[in-house]
Amino acid sequence: MGFMLLAITSIASCGGSSVTGSPAPTSTAASQADALVITRTGGIAGVNDVVQIAPDGTAQVTSKSGETHGCNPSPTALEQLRAIDLAAVGSAPSKPQIPDGFTYEVRSAAGSASAGQGDEGIRAELVAAAAAVIASCMDGAAGSQAPTE
Repeated sequence: MGFMLLAITSIASCGGSSVTGSPAPTSTAASQADALVITRTGGIAGVNDVVQIAPDGTAQVTSKSGETHGCNPSPTALEQLRAIDLAAVGSAPSKPQIPDGFTYEVRSAAGSASAGQGDEGIRAELVAAAAAVIASCMDGAAGSQAPTE
C-alpha cells in the first residue's frame, strides 16, 4: 500500500511541473496589456469617437455615425498615453470644466481612467495624451487610409 501511494505521488508531481513552466500566456498577457481603447465624448456636436489601439500601435477609429477607418497614431503620443498610470487618474466620471468640452475615457487590460477638458494635474495629462492620439488618427483620416467595413 505504501508503494502505491509513493507511485501516485510521483506521477502527480511530474504532471504538476510541466504546467508551471509555460511562458506563452505571459507573452500574450503582456501584448494584451499594451492594447488601449480611447473614447472621446462631448463637444458642441456631441461627438462619440472610439479609437481601438492594437499592441502593435495600429488603430481603428469609429465615429458617432459608425464610420470606421484605420490609422497609425503618433508613436510619441502613444508613448505618453501608455506612460500614464490609469489607476492614479481613476475612473470616476469627470465633469468638463469647459462648456461643451470633451471627456476622455482610456481603457486597457490594466484598468481604466477618465478625465475632461479643464481638469488639472494627472487628469489634464490624460486629456492631453488621449487628445494627441485621437488628433493624430483624425489627421490621418484624410490620407490614404481607406474606410473598413
